[in-house]
Amino acid sequence: MRHLLLLSALGLQSLGTALAAPFGPEGSATAQPAALPPGVDVIETVFDRTPVERGLAFDRTGVKPASLTLKDGRPVDAWVCEESIEPAMRWTRSFRFTVTDPRFRQGGRPAVDLEITFHSPGFGSVRVKADTAAGARLIGSVWGNTKEWKTLRIPLDDAFFGARTDPADTAPSVNGFDLRIDGVNGPLYLRRVRLVGYDPDKDVHWPRMIKTSDLASPSTPGGVFAFTRQSGAQITARLQNLARVPRPLRYRFQVSGHDDKILHRAESSLLLAPSSTADVSLAFDPAGWPLGPCDGRLELFLDDDPAHPVYTRTFRIGIISSTTLAKARPGEFLYGLDAANNTIFPILTPAAFAWYRIMGVDILRNPWNKGMQENAADLKTALDALAAEDVQTSIMVDPPKDPDAGKRAGQLESKIAFLEETARLFTPAPGDPAAGKLRYYEMGNEPDLPHFYPAPIDTYVESYHAMYDAVKRGARGAGRGDADTVVMNGGLAFAGQESSRRAAEFVARVDASRLDAIAYHGHGPGIAAERTAWERLHTVAAASSPEKARLPFIETESGFSGVDPIGIAEQARTVVEKMTYAQSKGMPFFLYFRLFMEGAGAGIEGGYTMAENFVEPRPSILAYRHMVERLRHHRYVRQPDFAGEAGADGITAFLFEEIDAAARPAGRKTLVAFCEKPVRHELRLALGDATQSSSPQFFDLYGNTLPLSAAVASGVVTFGVGIDPVYLTWISPAAAADTAAVRVMPSLLSVDTTAPLLAGADNPLTVTVRNPHPDKPLSVTLSAEARARVAARIEPARHSVTLPVGEAVTLPLSLGLEPARQPLALPRWWTVFTDIDPARITPALRARIPATLPARTGGAPVVGRPALADGGRLNFGRLAGGFGENRTGLAYAIIDTPSAVTLDCGASGDWWMAWYLNGQPVMDTLETGNGQHGPISLHPFRLALRPGRNVLAVLVTSGRGGWEVLYGGPKELQIARATDDDPDSLALTLTDSSSGQLLASHKAPLRLQPPVPPLGDATPDLAHADTWLPLEPFAVAGRESITNEWEKDPDASRWYKGEADLSAAVWLRDDPAGNRLHLFLVATDDRHVAPSGSAAGALAAGDSFRVRLSAEAGRTLLDVTGALTGSGPVLAGAPDGVAFHALRQEKTAAADAATLYHLAIPKPLVGGMPFRVNLLLIDNDAGYPKQTLAIGDVEAPQTGLRAITQ
Repeated sequence: MRHLLLLSALGLQSLGTALAAPFGPEGSATAQPAALPPGVDVIETVFDRTPVERGLAFDRTGVKPASLTLKDGRPVDAWVCEESIEPAMRWTRSFRFTVTDPRFRQGGRPAVDLEITFHSPGFGSVRVKADTAAGARLIGSVWGNTKEWKTLRIPLDDAFFGARTDPADTAPSVNGFDLRIDGVNGPLYLRRVRLVGYDPDKDVHWPRMIKTSDLASPSTPGGVFAFTRQSGAQITARLQNLARVPRPLRYRFQVSGHDDKILHRAESSLLLAPSSTADVSLAFDPAGWPLGPCDGRLELFLDDDPAHPVYTRTFRIGIISSTTLAKARPGEFLYGLDAANNTIFPILTPAAFAWYRIMGVDILRNPWNKGMQENAADLKTALDALAAEDVQTSIMVDPPKDPDAGKRAGQLESKIAFLEETARLFTPAPGDPAAGKLRYYEMGNEPDLPHFYPAPIDTYVESYHAMYDAVKRGARGAGRGDADTVVMNGGLAFAGQESSRRAAEFVARVDASRLDAIAYHGHGPGIAAERTAWERLHTVAAASSPEKARLPFIETESGFSGVDPIGIAEQARTVVEKMTYAQSKGMPFFLYFRLFMEGAGAGIEGGYTMAENFVEPRPSILAYRHMVERLRHHRYVRQPDFAGEAGADGITAFLFEEIDAAARPAGRKTLVAFCEKPVRHELRLALGDATQSSSPQFFDLYGNTLPLSAAVASGVVTFGVGIDPVYLTWISPAAAADTAAVRVMPSLLSVDTTAPLLAGADNPLTVTVRNPHPDKPLSVTLSAEARARVAARIEPARHSVTLPVGEAVTLPLSLGLEPARQPLALPRWWTVFTDIDPARITPALRARIPATLPARTGGAPVVGRPALADGGRLNFGRLAGGFGENRTGLAYAIIDTPSAVTLDCGASGDWWMAWYLNGQPVMDTLETGNGQHGPISLHPFRLALRPGRNVLAVLVTSGRGGWEVLYGGPKELQIARATDDDPDSLALTLTDSSSGQLLASHKAPLRLQPPVPPLGDATPDLAHADTWLPLEPFAVAGRESITNEWEKDPDASRWYKGEADLSAAVWLRDDPAGNRLHLFLVATDDRHVAPSGSAAGALAAGDSFRVRLSAEAGRTLLDVTGALTGSGPVLAGAPDGVAFHALRQEKTAAADAATLYHLAIPKPLVGGMPFRVNLLLIDNDAGYPKQTLAIGDVEAPQTGLRAITQ
């Protein structure tokens, strides 16, 4: 397993990847390997219908030829194993190989790179064993559950290939063969298996034959790479020469901090003897280094090329404080871990114990070590080992899953006996130490997912009840009470439609009196994922019974998969955000997922890991440690509302207070704060009695001390908060719950930039500046600097003003923005087709927006429907009314640009996606899947737009957990890559005019809005609505814009029923050729009531609209009321030159019933200056005014949405 884990970090410069190109899944037997450099040889089996075996033969037992058609729609030859060849291991599907090339046999090529192209749809791993110099052993594995061909690459340095019988080999055994590949829980398809071998004697390929075989830390417990800021730090690198000739080398060792600043560099030389290893001591002194993650780098150089390393090994180092973390006292929150899949990785090792101590871990999910069995004796061994580390545990016991009811009943008896014995032996008495005992029981894992629990939910509930009763009986048998054990369900995943249905069914069916807590899983980034999961469970529990809604909810498995630097940084933030949120919800503990993870660095599964190669800490370990260091012996008190009370949008904060052994306040308070948006805020907090508050300290995510802004007013601190969690701690006698003592203070400096700013216009802004002094005026200077993707000017750039005592002053600014020369954002408006047949989508169908697309089922063609992707999230599942795995949708959008331009974009699909521009492919993840779902920076791509109109298309195929795509243009991609680097922002600073002291700073994000876009080739009439409906609307309004007159009336028929009842979309389009401004309005309304008169008042008595355009100061430019009456379209109040049309569209498969309106307005009416758009839509149902929809305010027109023509 270690070989696989090291794969991503070793920096292997082998030829394997370079040679893969001619042998994709569609490769044929006639394809020959690319030209090979001297000293490199290839043997392989290509699994055509008639297989080609070049130096590598395979055993035909249990395997057969097959033709496989996957996502690209092309049939590919392969061979498949569908049944186990070993009855005792019926879950395995196996291929076995013999090396026949004599150059590779008997250790002739000890260094080889193995490449396996496979498809394994089963929910399980693919594992590889080989005959090595050390005997038969597992050399690597990867998660299966594939939807496309996948290639696993494994370097092997001690290949022997003697087709030997190894008495020490364990099942599934290699005996008699050289290589064995096993798939689990489903058929295993192979397309190709290749071995690239390297000659160790002549023509040596040094980039492959020189490496580090191991890195170790002799100076730290468990050998983990976590060092305090003391001298004597050391890492030992074991350099290995795999060749049989000597090699002189020069090496360079470097450490850089998480800010990329080089902290240490050293160089030296050595001679590596043939087929040897040499230990090199890499010493460094971290005194004075910042706490947190560092990157180590070891480079090896050949004498004949000193400028370019022949080998590079990167690794992770953590710098930690010297504090020894205490454990939780009884009744305090327990910081926990789901340490590993302990059938794969041991969790009772020196390295694991070192991490538990470093991180301050209180509780583990499952105590079993690798190789242990589910019995009381092994459990005691594990509990004793953890007791020595003062670590508690919960235990997960799977209910029986056999489809045969008789077998299942027998298995349940064994489970019941084990649980009863366990509870009798290990339940702690009140007051006993919890470590070494067992209080928490989790019955299975994610029973709502059929691949974890395939039987019906009522069967699970039946087993759960029996297992619950067994625990309680066992505890009573030891003289314990029912409250001395906590029994909960297997954590519920709510991963998709069927999973959510089964989860809700469990909650509804389970007996509340036999449920001590409800376990759930909330994987995903940050607090948002955890909050969503908790609220979803609470909704389901409350719908079942108040009693279940009051039960504790416990998170038994939650993490985030980081597979790139941005994701790994998000993982560190996620640790803190999830665990502080859990405490705010009263959870007794939280189990973060996962310390050691299979396939670390090799994809989404491995991305969950916190420690790479067991000893290298990701930033998440260091963030976890500092969180425990700051919050140990603290209890959660409340959430100060910085967003509501100080206008700090996106800020979430949790206030904790330290308690003593008797749970009494000890005086220290700690505030944890972070921003859920990529914005930084300057916050102010009153700490309590100014004369008694002391020792305020401010720490970053990893424990480094940050400067606090000067406390201008006594007892009030100012501190900056962005997306990384920070900690503010101080001592005061005031109770943390006292909102009058510890309170949010208004910001000294604030500006509202939430409204869009017009490119091509001057935009007025108002800045509020506050005097913090309660007893004297203050002379200040306000400085402003604008940054934007268009030319920007801010006036005035400086304001000097004297602030009255304790008061606020508002100062005007004007931000002038030049017109945009390129699109400022990707479209939000899409035409979406769901459940299509991707194999029948031609390039021509991708180059335009069609009326219909071929259906997946071969039934009636699929009709496109409009959808708004707010916030860059297009959810196909919501549009389709749910989702199941492997459903495909295709969405189209229009992008206009005045000139050719290339946009840098990014996207994240759930789960497979492909992007097209004007019919041509741009980027896809159809073979690999998304890798992880969340950061759009994971899959960057470029859109080369042509002048005029462009058609953008995205194809998305659903995975197990969702059916959506997240996307963004250059602005969003830049923010995703550098989270506080918004290319459109306003930077404000406030200084004391007399002393020059910085009082406050604020960086406000800006939203830029382009001028009214051109009509282009769309036809400006209602008969050709299909030409302008796909274009981006100016505004879309629904429930949030509705005023219903009858919402408190007992007659529910009068209440608002949703978007089909009333909603609207407005298009504004500039027609320079016709010198007109076109306003299109689609008023979705399930019932049209035509007015009977033609005057404005009569029209307003029926279904109608009022549009009022005004200048910035409120002067009316146009004020009209329109309707579709029984005798046709009528427009009241229109000046000369305004044309009006209307028609009714009844409900279709593509759209709800709606009335379409069109105003053609002479452009001189609005001029070239900014104007405001206000709309009131009146809905009259059954002869009475039911509700209105408002965009802006027709009675206060200066509040409307801003616009400007070109």
